[in-house]
Amino acid sequence: MSTEITSQCKGCAFAETGECPAGKSFPGGPLRRVARKRFEPGEEIYKDNETPNTVAIVRSGWAMQSVPMKGGGRQILTFLVTGDVFDQDAVMLTQTPTMFASSALTPTEVCFFSIDEYRARLQGDIRSRRYAKRHIRRHQALMAKHMIDIGRRRAPGRLAGFLLELRQRLSERGLMREEAMPFPFTQEDIADALGLTHAHVNRTLKDLRQTGVIEYSPGSLRILDVAALAALAPGAIPIA
Repeated sequence: MSTEITSQCKGCAFAETGECPAGKSFPGGPLRRVARKRFEPGEEIYKDNETPNTVAIVRSGWAMQSVPMKGGGRQILTFLVTGDVFDQDAVMLTQTPTMFASSALTPTEVCFFSIDEYRARLQGDIRSRRYAKRHIRRHQALMAKHMIDIGRRRAPGRLAGFLLELRQRLSERGLMREEAMPFPFTQEDIADALGLTHAHVNRTLKDLRQTGVIEYSPGSLRILDVAALAALAPGAIPIA
């Protein structure tokens, strides 16, 4: 069960960034936070086809959006990190349900903000509209990249593209340290995100380790050779 957290924003590093709706530098001014909750791994944050009544943003931890497959299994569409908004499209448009289920991958804290205040800002403040459009375009770019990776790349290229994407996104949030990143994924998570088998993921990670491209241990991954990763995913471009 999710746990309500009553602590204030004071002392929260994310609140001081321009990405947090509670921060002073948020486009259009700070929004009213209505709740902050902690979700345990595997716990559902949003059901698919659920109409949101708040703006939800990852404060810490990792979440994911996924689609259950008939006959079992799942397709993970994207992983969400600190600062990511849950389903911006559904937030912007009234009476619009979420398209995909969202759940916690790790212990995850989510802050919930007033959706009415946010929608009012979108109507009257160009900075807020730019913020929303940027998040939507980023999500669209990620979805397009994932389609290309799954449809056009072999296992090494898919995994390389995935690691380069994480490197960029985590760097933007200040979560990379000397090319090392938190890496909370099981091999099953990676397989379900990249459309590979567990065996493919295991073999490809092993190959990248043995050739000196990455160092990998449970919970952490360090990129040792960015150029080698980029060569495995030719044509991959930074996410705008």
